[in-house]
Amino acid sequence: MELHIVKTSNQKSIFWEEEFSDPMAQQNDILRLEVHDEDLIFADLLGVCQRHINKGTHEIDCYLEKGGTLQYTYSLN
Repeated sequence: MELHIVKTSNQKSIFWEEEFSDPMAQQNDILRLEVHDEDLIFADLLGVCQRHINKGTHEIDCYLEKGGTLQYTYSLN
């Protein structure tokens, strides 16, 4: 499986681009992404995106509990 995180945004419009791969991933495995806002004192959990993965390429918009959106794409062959 390849995971491509396009961006995450909230009031501060944070943007980054990362790619991860897991050659052992299989259909129906659970992909769990946690988004934290790290500052000098705490790493606040902004939200969790979790889903069973399926074959193909999928673009996902995950709406975080504390506001903002995590946009990511994953591919599973």
